[in-house]
Amino acid sequence: MCVSLYKLGHDAIHRWDDKQLTVANVLWNANKNLSTDWTIPLGDFVQEVWHSDVKKTSTIRSAVCKFAKFMNERGVELKIKVHDREGVHRIDCKLS
Repeated sequence: MCVSLYKLGHDAIHRWDDKQLTVANVLWNANKNLSTDWTIPLGDFVQEVWHSDVKKTSTIRSAVCKFAKFMNERGVELKIKVHDREGVHRIDCKLS
């Protein structure tokens, strides 16, 4: 399923701040194959969004949950899970 963020509501996206737009772009652009399941290494995500190596897991979860909520409110069922524990540091995304 390919969904354009622009088609989901230019006005709604326009009200987002720069960080929220960056989160949306990084999550969406990580799905190069346009598959229903994709994974992003947590370190890569943090580096691209915040330009640092470290960020609190709660901050990351809050940011990705806002994007998932935005998508779900527009009829695109997107589930995002942030895994940040010993040996597992990734973000899993699933469209259904």
